[in-house]
Amino acid sequence: MMGETVDRAAAELKGSILFVCSGNICRSPVAAALLRGHLEQWPVEVESAGLIARDGLPVEPKMVKAAQGLGVQAPDLSGFRSRRATSEMLEQADLVLTATRSQRADVVREAPSTVRTAFTLKEFAAYVSDIADLLEQAGEAKPHTVADVVALVPLVRGERVRAGSPDITDPMGRSSRTHVRATREIAEAVARVARGLRP
Repeated sequence: MMGETVDRAAAELKGSILFVCSGNICRSPVAAALLRGHLEQWPVEVESAGLIARDGLPVEPKMVKAAQGLGVQAPDLSGFRSRRATSEMLEQADLVLTATRSQRADVVREAPSTVRTAFTLKEFAAYVSDIADLLEQAGEAKPHTVADVVALVPLVRGERVRAGSPDITDPMGRSSRTHVRATREIAEAVARVARGLRP
């Protein structure tokens, strides 16, 4: 009976995640919608905002089309409207994921307390994968709050040199092909984050 109770608790995942880009009409809304889909069975709040966003704009049409190309993974972006990130939003999130390193730096300047909770999406995807591997090797269960997962990042931060850019391509004002490439980058990184977070 005790084992069943522990297993049940371990199967929970709670917390809040905020995706941040510049205008909140391309990268961050797609990332948030995709992760929300991956984690829909758990009470995790997944939202997005933009550092220089204008409130109330829909997702860029080329990005919507690119997201539709993901097939069964395609998120519903029809009701989305952009919003500007505030220091309060940034500070309250258990995890802040940005599209680029420069945006991560901007987030920390806006809300200094996020220095331990803000990462680029690609960086955190690598970290959370390493954390999952570390816990599996140690025979330990994954944490069941986002904040507890984030607290383990220092254990793996310097473990290996990470290849490739930590930035997601900015598709704004560029070709449809660039929007597709950015969407695929996002989908791949988000899937890794979801695998690492899921109990």
